[in-house]
Amino acid sequence: FLVDTVRFGGTFAGIFFVLFLGINAQSFFQIAKAELALGGDFREQQGLEQIVSGTSRESQGQNVLTRSNQSDLLSLLPSVGPYENRLIIPKLAENVPIVRPSLDNLMQENWKKFEDDIQTALHDGVVHYPGSAKPGQAGNFFVTGHSSYYPWDDGKYKDVFARLKDLNPGDTYLVYYGGDKHTYRVTAKKEVKPSDVSVLDQPTTKRTATLMTCTPVGTTLRRLIVTADEIDPVTGEALNVGEKVK
Repeated sequence: FLVDTVRFGGTFAGIFFVLFLGINAQSFFQIAKAELALGGDFREQQGLEQIVSGTSRESQGQNVLTRSNQSDLLSLLPSVGPYENRLIIPKLAENVPIVRPSLDNLMQENWKKFEDDIQTALHDGVVHYPGSAKPGQAGNFFVTGHSSYYPWDDGKYKDVFARLKDLNPGDTYLVYYGGDKHTYRVTAKKEVKPSDVSVLDQPTTKRTATLMTCTPVGTTLRRLIVTADEIDPVTGEALNVGEKVK
């Protein structure tokens, strides 16, 4: 009986493992490629090139730039952004649309339809959580995205935050919102329970941002939270409420 139990358990575990890897293969491939094939400097060069050239997940192909070109690329980043809102994370080579779902179901407290709104919006990019601050405002600009999703879904952004854990305090990312460029510097990261809604808190005296995704990749057990302050891109100082970029 013990042998049969162990054999059955091992078979079941093996099937589960294979299915788990298959369902989340795209996300794990992104992580493995970054960990095994690309150094940090190289990844950042790719991300910077995407910003300057306008390429993204919607575009195919990219050239590799030498390290000596990085400072030139940084000087080319436009202060006026594209026609759509975008999140650009050079370290992760991500350049993706920011989608803002309707507030209607949130205001009506129809939580099931509100969750459906979020899932539909995640099909088209990362989501600016309804009710959270806009970039440049006092409060918490809250953005969520998939770390992994069903392989049969035809969305282009199923693994957009698969490598969000690679962001560390001091790293910077950009947001183009309403045509304006906003720069954020990561201050902290942590994992919380899915029921922890304190991550949505809106401070009245600071300009902050939060990136959130599910973790570990392929599960919904916890949420990875990456917080940041909006900064002046020249001085590197955190911007006060109402303060403009120098």
